[in-house]
Amino acid sequence: MRTMHLADVPVVAVDIPFMGATYFGCNHDAVGMTAGQALGRWIQEQWSGKLDEVMLVTCAGGGDKRGNDTIRVEDWTGGGLPSSLAPAMRLDAALDALQTTVSPPQLVRRLIAPRDWPTSSEALSIFVELFAETLETIPRDRRVAAVCLINEVALGLSQAVRKARREDHFALVSFGSQDAATLSELSTPHTCLRGIVDLHPERYGYKLLEVCQRILSGGAVPPAVFVEHSFMSSQGVQNRGGI
Repeated sequence: MRTMHLADVPVVAVDIPFMGATYFGCNHDAVGMTAGQALGRWIQEQWSGKLDEVMLVTCAGGGDKRGNDTIRVEDWTGGGLPSSLAPAMRLDAALDALQTTVSPPQLVRRLIAPRDWPTSSEALSIFVELFAETLETIPRDRRVAAVCLINEVALGLSQAVRKARREDHFALVSFGSQDAATLSELSTPHTCLRGIVDLHPERYGYKLLEVCQRILSGGAVPPAVFVEHSFMSSQGVQNRGGI
């Protein structure tokens, strides 16, 4: 940024804000609030607002640069949340929104999945097993809400929950897009993935070009340009017939 500033070259930062650049992308705080509010409504309706544990599931690289081949668990109970950068701040915002609508959970934990999640079903099954190991440490009668940073993490956790036959005690939300794998999971009966905040990445391209053209033509551009998001529930997907 210093080099670009000295060269008088404007910069647009996509999804990760940088001092001195025009920000373009989702409003991480707003999308987190949307996820937490939606999850809170579901818990109010289905669990009478009672919740035992919250899991905030991120991945190495998403606010945490330490990577390994296991899932680390950090207990945040009784202490403040660690400082986080976008886009991991979505999880903080979701937790804040969730805690305003449900009874205080006994435990808040952060799960950090390995970086570089693969896309093949064979490789994904490895991570499903890693989540399965984590689930074994959680008593079966506990009601657990989870907010996942990205869809790939949510899919791995939801499949592990299904494999353990614990769908009735887990409620997940995530952030991403309407890709085929996510829509398939949302359309699965009794899935614990209750919905996703659709960040609409398909809208980024032409909107980003509009911002850049405005800057190059000398037009006024606000410090932050947000792409609108929406919430898609599993019930909504199933009501319209899935994929």
